Amino acid sequence: MTQIPVQMLKPGMTIATDVQNRRGQILIPSGVRITEKHMRGMKIWGIESVDVQPEDLDAETLSQSLPNAEAPNESELDSYLSHLFVHNMDNMQHPFILELEELCRDVFTRKGIPKNTSQLAVADTPAPTETRSRDELKSTALLMKKSKNLASPPDIYAKLMEAMERSSSSSSSIAAVIENDPGLTARLLRIVNSAFYSFPTPIETISRAITIVGTDELRNMVLVTSVIKQFSNGLEGLLDMEQFWRHSIACALFSKNIAVMRNDQNAERFFTTGLLHDIGRLIMYLELPGEMVALFKETPDDDRDLYRKERMEFGFTHAQMGKDLAESWRLSPRQAEAIQLHHAPKGARRFPLDTAILHVADILTNALRIGTSGSLRIPQFVPDTYEQLRFRPGALARLSQDVEREVSELIRAFHEKKQ
Repeated sequence: MTQIPVQMLKPGMTIATDVQNRRGQILIPSGVRITEKHMRGMKIWGIESVDVQPEDLDAETLSQSLPNAEAPNESELDSYLSHLFVHNMDNMQHPFILELEELCRDVFTRKGIPKNTSQLAVADTPAPTETRSRDELKSTALLMKKSKNLASPPDIYAKLMEAMERSSSSSSSIAAVIENDPGLTARLLRIVNSAFYSFPTPIETISRAITIVGTDELRNMVLVTSVIKQFSNGLEGLLDMEQFWRHSIACALFSKNIAVMRNDQNAERFFTTGLLHDIGRLIMYLELPGEMVALFKETPDDDRDLYRKERMEFGFTHAQMGKDLAESWRLSPRQAEAIQLHHAPKGARRFPLDTAILHVADILTNALRIGTSGSLRIPQFVPDTYEQLRFRPGALARLSQDVEREVSELIRAFHEKKQ
């Protein structure tokens, strides 16, 4: 028998030990073959893991289900947390940071301390020898010009936006734009039929997907899948893109879930904002590979915040680069401002709430080490954002559990190969 996290279960696996609730009541008896309905039920009941028959497991699932490290002793954990929170020493008694530290302590006790290395720069990739003059580092506009293809919105996304802006557009005409790209169509249908949505019946057409999830959410999925494909193709071999997108998707989910928690009527836009919050760093890595490799390689022994190191080295940051990219892709002004100021939310003048949500989502993603965009420490927390979001006590644990489950489901859904 092997204990498997609920988010890694697949239909057809066999329950090896009765699944019980906290009162000992049997919810699913042993010997039952798991269905999508069982999986949805376990998520609702709050079941975190179950025993399944080992013959039902492939090598990948078995390896991912095993602990990644031995449980740390208290001294090791204290040392790691001190390092992780080094930029927040002045805020350690703030209610948000106190709750976050306790959450991190619980997570790392169960899962082990993450390796304290930058997963963005692939370790065995030599730094490119080409360097750029200071004139070439003056502005994000110069880098945008050099990365013209990547700095432009994906073609299919641009066509979709045009179709949506036409008053005569219908679901079928919007679907026709997407269906001209068979690869994108397959990816979108795989996503809407994934465990992330858990619809009771299969969604077989894009028109039906639009009816079920809505035009805005499908548009976001088109952008997400297109951006992942577009950037990953240009950066393979330089970066650990799986870890970068895991970080980005987790931040997207935290952003959206915080907005849902606040009963925001348009929570979907926060997913896109969260997904793209660090996208500027990819443009910088593409156009300034030597400088960026050097920046990340210095990080383990340097207590300076990576965001501030970017400003010192280049005169701008990935956040400014991301804001310019968002504007180029015709995202909303509120999304562009949140991306620009997610490390400096006090500067938000027009959309402070959107910026506060993204700021806190990024803090949570970095603290729990869900993927990485290069930073080894939690960025500096701005306490004012806590007052804006009005977190309820204990909300962080529930948020983290939801995101941990959902990020694995979305990573699998976004993967190019069929699962």
